[in-house]
Amino acid sequence: MLVAKYEKGAVVEGEVYGNDIVFGTNCVVKGTMRLGNKVVIGSLALVEGQNITIGDETRIMPFVAIGSNTHIGNNCFIGPYFVMANAKHPEPGAVLETLEIGDDVLIGTGCKIWPGVKIGNNVKVNMNSEVHIDVPDGTHIRGLWPKDYNA
Repeated sequence: MLVAKYEKGAVVEGEVYGNDIVFGTNCVVKGTMRLGNKVVIGSLALVEGQNITIGDETRIMPFVAIGSNTHIGNNCFIGPYFVMANAKHPEPGAVLETLEIGDDVLIGTGCKIWPGVKIGNNVKVNMNSEVHIDVPDGTHIRGLWPKDYNA
């Protein structure tokens, strides 16, 4: 069951479950997902795919793109222009990896997170940072993670 407030132009399709959700203006939410209580999906955000969970009181800001196999914990803030990937080479038949974000995580504007990454609890990721590997609980990231990463 979905109990929500729909702002102008919000598109919600598929098996979407949650309570007290706010779907922002012109956001697109499609697929199979479980949204926790009091989740906010910002204006012009795209949440599309299968096997998506977003925990209680998590706020997804405008212009965010979230895809399949993404699990976001409770009380998180995902800043504008956040981009994640679930395949390094998104071609037909590609294996989709899982992105896991723990509880009480703050991700700043313009961050990028690579496929298969697990972000622990109580993590802060500064704006425009790029995360290539798992992040332990309580870490504060500024810039590239890890610092010596060469793709």
